[in-house]
Amino acid sequence: GQTSGSTFLDNNTNLGVGVPALQPNTPYQYQVILYNMVNTKGDGIVKTTYTMARITSVSISSYTTGSITLNYTGTYTYLNIYRNDLGATALAVNVSAPLTSYTDNTCLADTAYTYVVVPYNVTGDAGVGYTLSSITTLPYLATLTPGRETATSVQVMFTGLYHYVQVYQGTTLLNGGNKAYDVSYKIG
Repeated sequence: GQTSGSTFLDNNTNLGVGVPALQPNTPYQYQVILYNMVNTKGDGIVKTTYTMARITSVSISSYTTGSITLNYTGTYTYLNIYRNDLGATALAVNVSAPLTSYTDNTCLADTAYTYVVVPYNVTGDAGVGYTLSSITTLPYLATLTPGRETATSVQVMFTGLYHYVQVYQGTTLLNGGNKAYDVSYKIG
């Protein structure tokens, strides 16, 4: 460690034989003994403190039109999960270890979400949050109905939440996957 003025920083350097490296979310006991300028020993103080909790990975295990399931690993007592569209309001609070997954069932179809998982140690101190880049839920097709039919054309109408559509007749792509927010497509 390193002493500077009235501070000691235990940063896992200069580890001696039998001195273990610090682990996340683990209690450590420190004793400080004071000496005066003629080496007379004063009273000592003993304090137990905890290292910060740590998240080592976050991933998506599945997603649908209305849900995203996060998997996470780390050393923590509990964690909070935040989603970009909720601001400072946590989506899930006090998710206790040993749980390693959380399903967000409040998603909208065809919407991008970014999550931050923040771990806490046993004393309630927050560790560094782990950010999971944007994931987009699946599109949602609410209705698919036939429209007007003539001798040479069929109209197909659909509604839902999606970015764009591709219309097939059998295995043949008919509209080239245009990126317009289609409300109907005329075959023929």
